[in-house]
Amino acid sequence: MAKPKGKEQNAEAPEAHHKRSPYDFQVVMERVVRVARPYARPIGIGAVALVVVIVVASIWSGIQAKKEGKATAELGKVLGTATARVEEGGVDIEALAAGREPEPARFKTFKDRSEAELAAGQALDQSFGGSKVSERAKLVEAAALYDLGKYDEAIAADRVFLASSPSPELQRVAREGIGYALEAKALAQTDAAARNAGLDEALKAYTEIATDEKDPGYATALYHQARIQALKGQKAAAVDLYKKVLEKNPGPGLAELVQGRLALLDSGAAAPAPPK
Repeated sequence: MAKPKGKEQNAEAPEAHHKRSPYDFQVVMERVVRVARPYARPIGIGAVALVVVIVVASIWSGIQAKKEGKATAELGKVLGTATARVEEGGVDIEALAAGREPEPARFKTFKDRSEAELAAGQALDQSFGGSKVSERAKLVEAAALYDLGKYDEAIAADRVFLASSPSPELQRVAREGIGYALEAKALAQTDAAARNAGLDEALKAYTEIATDEKDPGYATALYHQARIQALKGQKAAAVDLYKKVLEKNPGPGLAELVQGRLALLDSGAAAPAPPK
């Protein structure tokens, strides 16, 4: 798939995970933190590095417990791959600013890393399919599939994960992933009618992130709905939704994104054209 080009074209479109805003949940680092939370903790060695510390409960016993323990160790490898530094990502500025030795790049390109990440997740699934750990790894698999442009497969992986009855927080991550994939598919269309139909699908998926105003993900759901309305040329609807996000008192990261997009709309910047 051809990705949108140019500063204005990228104003509303989904970006690759290494270029996208840190707030967006589809960002692999955001996904990894949520998937790894029960098993790992980040250690300050750089923005795209995560050292996984395996936590195995002492009360575990029996064959199943051993199986889960091994699966957890394999998940650590998947997460380590998903967050490894990439040569084309440039210098590890955060490490240098903090006076730390930058982590060596493990992969040459982001595509190389995504392929290795996907392979590691699939290997875990083959060995430990059905375990809670392998279910969580599906989120990382879905992110890798998205970055490789395999949008239908990414959607399928997220839906498999949703069928496992995950926590509400992880459900939001998966639903957002489905929205990103549907949006990317829509933007790949050169036919205007097909593009708009695809964007409507993405809009519905983003709405499903959270429908209750008290839900922690509600502001994020509104933010994505606003982006899609802007992509469809519905400026008034987009502005209204962005203002509703700000009324929900979102965190500084999301508030900054919304204010920036409102400024673009106020300046009369054109919505991005379909990629060619």
